[in-house]
Amino acid sequence: MNLLPLFEAMHPNRLFRSVKIHLSGMLLGMSVMLLASPSRADLAPRPSCPTEFEPLVSRLLRDLPAYTNRITTRLRPANSDTHSYVILTSRPELEPLPLAPAQITSPTSPPDDPHQLFMTTLERRYHDRQVLQIQEYHWIFLTRSSSGWHLALMFSRTGSYPPGEPITPPRDSSQGAIAQAIRTWLVDCRDRG
Repeated sequence: MNLLPLFEAMHPNRLFRSVKIHLSGMLLGMSVMLLASPSRADLAPRPSCPTEFEPLVSRLLRDLPAYTNRITTRLRPANSDTHSYVILTSRPELEPLPLAPAQITSPTSPPDDPHQLFMTTLERRYHDRQVLQIQEYHWIFLTRSSSGWHLALMFSRTGSYPPGEPITPPRDSSQGAIAQAIRTWLVDCRDRG
């Protein structure tokens, strides 16, 4: 049995919280951040990497847009007229789907007993003076080893924002920009100890 049809058949609102933009709140928050002066708390060392799954995911999703945007900016060709930016991540859905051996057909299979995370990103794409907003729905498999947390596998689907257009079939996105951002964040987190 292939698990991808199960992921594909799910209505995004069941497992993914739709990203809602509150532009005035975002602008106000950005203004406050820009006007705030550094305090002693800003100069304090960052806390160590969480060992528990939920605190780890909370911090990961908070930082994920910035990590992803740095990666996409670095990978974008200099002469490209298309620019993409992740604006927001949703709250995580942590209730795992039941997995049986050989349900996932992918070049890499998830390890035994992975931690599953479902989340949505809102992305803004600029192309030929047009602005498109895209929602991506992600199913992420994280594992924990003696060295810390690692990304094992990731599937994604793409839809329009606001919703209206059909959502794409699931694809293995384990090598995409968001997966690279997750891996980079996890390495940075492990390095903080």
